[in-house]
Amino acid sequence: MELVELKAGFAKMTIFPTPHMLNTHGTVHGGIIFSLADYAFAAASNSYGKTAVGVTNTIHYMSPALADHQLTAIAEEVKFSLVSDPYLMMTYAQQWRRWFIVKMKISSNKRKM
Repeated sequence: MELVELKAGFAKMTIFPTPHMLNTHGTVHGGIIFSLADYAFAAASNSYGKTAVGVTNTIHYMSPALADHQLTAIAEEVKFSLVSDPYLMMTYAQQWRRWFIVKMKISSNKRKM
């Protein structure tokens, strides 16, 4: 996995799946997809310099991801709050076809000490 862009409340990650990342159907294993999303989410939610941890997540697989396509995960903060922020994750493959959507929420304390 590679972090290709990071700014406040935003992260973009990529991965090029290899054969050992496939499931028995020959498509990218859901755990690999979720790991990509989780990594982008962690980078975006911690981009303010304060510790933030995930408290909930929901993933919706829209279509299978294929091994020969680079996957790109984009994590974007939906609303800034001092205690808990919702994030929307979208992951795409070749030609920006949407593979899945993840909704995640963090718990953090962004107040200045």
